[in-house]
Amino acid sequence: MALVSLVLTLASVASGVWAVDYGCPPDVPADQYLQVFGDFCYQFVFHLYRDYPTAAAECQRHGGTLALVKSRDVQSYLESQTLSTYYTRGQVWIGLSNMHDPNRFLWEDGSNLDYSNWATGHGALPQPTPRCVAMYPGDGGKWYDALCMSATPEGAGAVIKPFICQYRRYSSAPAASATSDLTPQPDTTVATITNPCPPFSCDLDCGMAGFAKDMDTGCSLCQCILK
Repeated sequence: MALVSLVLTLASVASGVWAVDYGCPPDVPADQYLQVFGDFCYQFVFHLYRDYPTAAAECQRHGGTLALVKSRDVQSYLESQTLSTYYTRGQVWIGLSNMHDPNRFLWEDGSNLDYSNWATGHGALPQPTPRCVAMYPGDGGKWYDALCMSATPEGAGAVIKPFICQYRRYSSAPAASATSDLTPQPDTTVATITNPCPPFSCDLDCGMAGFAKDMDTGCSLCQCILK
């Protein structure tokens, strides 16, 4: 099967179309932060900063996990998107920790660690406190183990990071009408969004309510949805 690069222009399209057409969960905002690679939808949650357990819970709320970076292909894709599309160089949580077994790192789906991309001096176990893993795009995408959460409110600022969620695409998703560029490659599907919205940055924490959108452009606003 060929690598299919799907490019959608979403200037005036309702946000739910992206999620339905590509099999992503319908309750995940279908904006410029939702991308498709292979069999998974990836949500780049770069407007929220959370400790590891809270970030993991945010992904689970929509039926997903923190990103499971089990291959070099996924590593390269996430690293490239983080740097080139979202201009983020700092550390971001991925779904790997030793919270469930102090003697080994496991992915959030319970699977063993095979592929890895550790930074020098990181990934060694055991350690006196649980360690969770962040990818550092500004350092070649290397993985850093870090404290998962703070024991005190005063230390919370040192452990919160943005994060990437992963959701399996629905197998029954209809084929989208889009421009396709076919290149002989292994079985991989990539979908990217051509979106007129600028990179979104906002200091507000809207929690589950989410951010309001401009009715004309569909771009996110730095305003919480009032319920």
